[in-house]
Amino acid sequence: HELLVALRRARADIAPDGDPVLQALARDAFQPLSVAEHAARHGMTPAELRTAVRRGAGCSPKDYLLGIRLGRAKELLAATELPVAAVARRVGYDDPAYFSRLFTRRVGVAPVRFREQQGRAVPGGWSQQIPDPDDPPMLRPAT
Repeated sequence: HELLVALRRARADIAPDGDPVLQALARDAFQPLSVAEHAARHGMTPAELRTAVRRGAGCSPKDYLLGIRLGRAKELLAATELPVAAVARRVGYDDPAYFSRLFTRRVGVAPVRFREQQGRAVPGGWSQQIPDPDDPPMLRPAT
């Protein structure tokens, strides 16, 4: 079963933009719409939408939308100084406390801690090599 899910995800990742249902959901992901409302916008029943998303992405519409929302939230937390409440609103959650609980449960760390960790992240990741003393790695100032 896990292999099947992995294969579906891999197939969806190869050409995610090839699926018009997934494209439409991604475009509307930040709208405060229920799964039933998303389905109605695309002339589908909720069951048809669930089937199409499961076939294309290997998960439920709710999980697909949540993944898009949390991905964008991570980007905003890492790249901006927006308050968590503003990030929550930009990704479709009017209640910042609910957003924080959801983010913490799914990501494993609270939004504020996530932002702190991103600030300490090493650009380019870690290396096992010792830098050349005549050509040390340099950090460029943020632009």
